[in-house]
Amino acid sequence: MRLFIAADLTVQQKKEVSAFQRRLSTYLEGVKWVREEGLHLTLKFLGEVDPGRIADLEAAMAAVAEEISPFQMRCGGVGVFPPSGRARVIWAGLQEGAAELAKTAATLEKKLLCRGFPRSDRPFKPHLTLGRVRDPLPEQVIRRFILQESSFLSSPALIDAITLYQSNLTPQGAFYKALRRYYLTENAGK
Repeated sequence: MRLFIAADLTVQQKKEVSAFQRRLSTYLEGVKWVREEGLHLTLKFLGEVDPGRIADLEAAMAAVAEEISPFQMRCGGVGVFPPSGRARVIWAGLQEGAAELAKTAATLEKKLLCRGFPRSDRPFKPHLTLGRVRDPLPEQVIRRFILQESSFLSSPALIDAITLYQSNLTPQGAFYKALRRYYLTENAGK
């Protein structure tokens, strides 16, 4: 099973981001945009996982949910990965809640490591993937995009859960199925 763990955006935030993507698509060509229903904040991409390991994943997620309190999140600003050279991913940053999301991801990483899951090979950077670049975009187009769209801001929302998703890859793109959701504990760690 191809799995990842994420925090979800609200329906309102997804609508705002989708409208933003439509506007970007008028001048950023050759980008495969993430569908509205697929927008999420990835905390940990696990890749292929043996179904027999689901109980270990669930135990780690439950432990994280006991240690992390709900927090406010708001998308804001934009960028690309990698930050220099040929852009592969277009993303929105977090204007609010980045530190809390990073703490959630770090706690999850620690809990998963204790259960034998490998450490991520890249440092966690809180972001929302908007699209993947299929064709190289000229450097001046990327610079203009970052300058012009840096004021993007979504409405605020409460992150109150983490979700285990199964990702199914198809010719039409990836489709995600929520397998298990763990709600964060109010006043955790106090």
